Amino acid sequence: MPNVIIAIVGPSGSGKTTMANVMAEAGIPTIVSYTTRPMRDGETNGKEHWFVTPDKKPKQSEMIAYTQFGDYEYWATKSQITNLCTYVIDEKGLEYLMSRISQSTIVFSVYIDRDIKDILKSGVDKERCARDKKRKKMDLSKYDYVIHNNYTLDEFRNKIIQLTYDLLK
Repeated sequence: MPNVIIAIVGPSGSGKTTMANVMAEAGIPTIVSYTTRPMRDGETNGKEHWFVTPDKKPKQSEMIAYTQFGDYEYWATKSQITNLCTYVIDEKGLEYLMSRISQSTIVFSVYIDRDIKDILKSGVDKERCARDKKRKKMDLSKYDYVIHNNYTLDEFRNKIIQLTYDLLK
């Protein structure tokens, strides 16, 4: 059986991490990106990211995903792929992943959309929303699945469980 990566994309506050966590509860591990940015208050090394210095960056040939925000780099490596895993990633990183992935790996791309009012209610600030709007956007038709997350948390969890079931059929 080939390796399978469920790549989860969407703006801040859309439910990407929630989706990855629900899938982790079902036994599907999450790829944790490496980054050169400093750890923020409340973050844990190995949970949100692996925080490393720039000299620890691997060769391009070892990377499956790469993106840069400002002065900081983010990536994942081939060695992080398990049989079935999720990966929370941005559009640029997904494009990089799709261009670099081997034929022994299948990528299912999932875009999570959410109304801006619900994103703001969830605690994401307006500045971060504005930054997300400026990011490169892929046409929604390019994704394998699009979830419009205007659900309660329980409804969203059920939607994720159903999607996971559909993917694994």
